Amino acid sequence: MIYLAILILLLCTALIPERKKGVVSYIFLYLILTLVAGLRYRVGGDTLAYINDFNKLPQFADLPRFDYLNAPYNPLWYIFNAFVKAVWNDFVFFQLIHAAIVNGAVFWFFNKYCKYKYVAVLFYYILYYTYFNMEILRESLAIAVFLLSVPSLIAKKWFKYYTLAFIAVFLHSSAMMLFFLPILYKRLSRKYILLMCLLLILLPIINIENVLMIFSFTDQIAIKIKSYMSSEINIFGVLMQLLVVLPTLVFHFVRKKNDIGQHVFQNNVSPYLIIGILSLILGGFYRFLNYLALLNVVYLADTFCSIQTLKKSSNYSSKLANFAIVMLLIHQIYYYVRDTSEYRIGTRFYMLYFPYHTVFDPQIELNRERIYINMMDLDYHY
Repeated sequence: MIYLAILILLLCTALIPERKKGVVSYIFLYLILTLVAGLRYRVGGDTLAYINDFNKLPQFADLPRFDYLNAPYNPLWYIFNAFVKAVWNDFVFFQLIHAAIVNGAVFWFFNKYCKYKYVAVLFYYILYYTYFNMEILRESLAIAVFLLSVPSLIAKKWFKYYTLAFIAVFLHSSAMMLFFLPILYKRLSRKYILLMCLLLILLPIINIENVLMIFSFTDQIAIKIKSYMSSEINIFGVLMQLLVVLPTLVFHFVRKKNDIGQHVFQNNVSPYLIIGILSLILGGFYRFLNYLALLNVVYLADTFCSIQTLKKSSNYSSKLANFAIVMLLIHQIYYYVRDTSEYRIGTRFYMLYFPYHTVFDPQIELNRERIYINMMDLDYHY
């Protein structure tokens, strides 16, 4: 089973001391994750819809007269696909290019900012790999653009940051949160804890949808805002989302308790917690966390490894750090094994990804096709 083999490889690599690892091994991991995503055959839920849409998207020659304003997707998505088609009009080639860009941005980002980059790759694989590479293909491109903008965010080079933010928005509307990020990107303090409490108090009397609609530059953004605001949540969903948000707060506490010092993404804790809290009440807000997720992965990986290696850290802190990781693992296990019998009897969510087939051994999994078709209420022929 390819997923398990990669997991074992990443675990072994993460356990090897940093000084014994080299550039070649890091590039090797990048190539493996890129090829597994790029050479898949009808693996993933949203992938099935993108395959169905691919031949309907405009060619490069059609772009000048294409009606971007009334199109369902954002303009740069059509332009990106047209450029790919101009080189080779095949969805497998598109998958490879997409996986190379997304994973390239992720690996560059970890290499630049994470002290324990192999641990970060392991966390990325467990928490976000299938989601970024096989589901949210448009949004993951926008996230890749955001990762490139992070140096400008840290250095407060606002022209470059907002230029990249606009590019991200024209790939996927959820990137509109990047315009708010610099306001929230502050060190977590009592002031921001009070702000979070105030948000919870004011939410019942604030129409957040109307506030966000101010930033609906295009019809696509307006539609996306309405979609996010209409997402329903339940108590169990709130509990599962807490398993995503709470570990960051735990690691923040552990860093302060052990006086580990400031992290490059210490300021990411505030927006991550604020948006995470909002996502407990407003279902669609969890999508905005996707942009902060990999910054958070770096923060978690560095903090977790620092706690394990810090001699003066207390046993209590180490247990807290381990417990935070367990919370994330519980969430991911539930994410994959949750029941999907309402869409196809006797199925579970992981069937969208398993069994894994490559383009060299193309097989159609009827359970996978039917789960996604019924989930999206589509009318395909499988």
